[in-house]
Amino acid sequence: MQRSLDSSRLTVFFIIGKTLVAIALLIALTLPMTTCAVRRSVQEHRVELSVDNIGTILCFVWPIAFLLARVLSARVRASIWPFIVECVLAVVAWVVLTLEVFVAMLFTLGGIKPAAGYELATSSLAGYFALSLFEGALVVFDRRAKRRHGPAAASP
Repeated sequence: MQRSLDSSRLTVFFIIGKTLVAIALLIALTLPMTTCAVRRSVQEHRVELSVDNIGTILCFVWPIAFLLARVLSARVRASIWPFIVECVLAVVAWVVLTLEVFVAMLFTLGGIKPAAGYELATSSLAGYFALSLFEGALVVFDRRAKRRHGPAAASP
């Protein structure tokens, strides 16, 4: 007999997946965002941890707050709004990082190229977006199923 996965199990898998993606995003913060080849040497440009770069740093660390809220608060787990905000923030973070790399490439006329940190960050943000989108859809479909089957299951 085959058992289907219930939504609470899937939610655990989504949280684990998002946690792994958030860890990859934090690792991307330590890797070079861009490289520039100058006279047979490669210069790596990393995100500096300073107040001036707070917007860029937030692109890497924002999922931690959402994951903590999801784990610690049942009210947040039951709401659809965190999924929507997570999707929007993933897109905004991707746009910010992409614009920073694009502007750097534009000012150097192509001398600067995206590096491993940028590639890992964009992949992680895309993964986080997809996981949030699928988890939000799961919550919506689960609510609809409970509404449809809730009163019918209570009657004899």
